[in-house]
Amino acid sequence: GIATALVAAYLAVRATFRATTVEALRPTGVEVEGPRGLVRPMVVGFGLVAATWLVGLAPRQPGFYTMVALVIFTQGVAYAGAAVLGPVLVTAAGGGARRLARWSRWLPLRLAAENLPRSPGRGGATVATIAAAVGMAVTLTGLVQSFEGAWLGWIEQHFGADMFVGSGERFRLLAGPPMRVEIGTTLADIPGVASVEPFRVLRARLGERPIFLHGVSVDHRLAHGGLAMVEGDLAAAAPALRDGTGVLVSDNLATRLGLHRGGTLELPTPAGPRRFHIEGTFTDY
Repeated sequence: GIATALVAAYLAVRATFRATTVEALRPTGVEVEGPRGLVRPMVVGFGLVAATWLVGLAPRQPGFYTMVALVIFTQGVAYAGAAVLGPVLVTAAGGGARRLARWSRWLPLRLAAENLPRSPGRGGATVATIAAAVGMAVTLTGLVQSFEGAWLGWIEQHFGADMFVGSGERFRLLAGPPMRVEIGTTLADIPGVASVEPFRVLRARLGERPIFLHGVSVDHRLAHGGLAMVEGDLAAAAPALRDGTGVLVSDNLATRLGLHRGGTLELPTPAGPRRFHIEGTFTDY
């Protein structure tokens, strides 16, 4: 982004300072570009912008890295198309400014309106610099806001309890030591406690990949908003989860291993490897 801004700014400055200030104010000081010089930028610019719609021809479920590369590439093409269209936009704006300036007696406004469309290439370079910077800022802002919204939404859903109770001297949300069932019953009998939802996280390995096995109370999850499902429905998956024949897979693991609802997943157990039916995928960080 910095390199693009510097190069675009350099081109704009060089084009502007080729003519002296005094000569630029004269009608013959700067070479006037005719409409023919705008045909090529218009064709190329609209062609590049239209090419970004080719992303719709991509496979429905491309790989993660393929999708990221495709998004970055199409954004670059869109920036390039907007930059090439700069002279065209300057010419259109200059034509409108000239018509409006005819109704004004303010000399600076009339001079600006007359000078703007005389050199669309020079003005277009400036417009392209500003457009590229604004486009990058909008893209980064949308990315940050999207990540923040998804992250905070998951925090509120996953850690929605008012209090977390653990066992041992060290507080750990992941892979903490197990607690007796009687403790949960005792906590539930305390006045003011609405419900006690047990959960446990175990570290495990799936081939060469470290994973976490997350055990939850399905009935409690259904009573408190369920899970943010990507594929499938928690209520429909509940019977298989209770029977121990099905599992849910996080969207991150599903993306990395190409897993989907309806497939199978082999997990290590104390009795040896065992296959489970994938009942759905859910958002989990």
